[in-house]
Amino acid sequence: MNKILKTFAFVLSICAVFTFSQVAYAQWPSDLDGGGSGRQQIQKSSPSSNKPVYTQQQRTNTSKKAVQKGMISKSIFGINFQFPASWIVNDEAAQNPILFLSFLPLADDNSFRDNMLICGETLPQEMNSQEYFDLSLKQLSNSISNFKLLAKGKVTIDGYEGRVIKFTQNANGPTIQQEQLYIAVGNRGYVITISSIPSRFEKSRKDAYKLINTITFD
Repeated sequence: MNKILKTFAFVLSICAVFTFSQVAYAQWPSDLDGGGSGRQQIQKSSPSSNKPVYTQQQRTNTSKKAVQKGMISKSIFGINFQFPASWIVNDEAAQNPILFLSFLPLADDNSFRDNMLICGETLPQEMNSQEYFDLSLKQLSNSISNFKLLAKGKVTIDGYEGRVIKFTQNANGPTIQQEQLYIAVGNRGYVITISSIPSRFEKSRKDAYKLINTITFD
């Protein structure tokens, strides 16, 4: 288990280092209902706000969403989503554990290309999102240079409760701000990352939610 997570964290940290690629991020609950900025929704988790964590057996299957105009549909490793046809997708990067990597509209800055990354892995056993998050965060914080956790919280996508964090890092280049979502579905673990530089993070984050709001799981 530790070997799998170390490999996963290493891939995420590598993606954050390069100027033209980036790591996996997450979203705050309000953004799943409209893609707001989330600035006022960042708050620490509290025991009183716990919601049930669904497994594949507990959840009623949901069908894939109808493809929206101007969007491209993609299904891979049990996750289904849509993204704007105008996005620049890096298909060459789509190899285990990376499922999807795309540069966001604000990707034309020579200092850093804003991007969105989706990673997935098979877990050795079924676990809930809190367990997956706890194991992954420890590896992530140990593998990223100048890791600074800004906030953490919870989010629900397609009936599954996940964990979300916001942090910054600096690996011999510009300071990068990221929002990262962790979610476990049965024996599969997913990490979704939005990456940008702090001055334009909220704008790229809003673009990234155009994909996040379409996600369903098999």
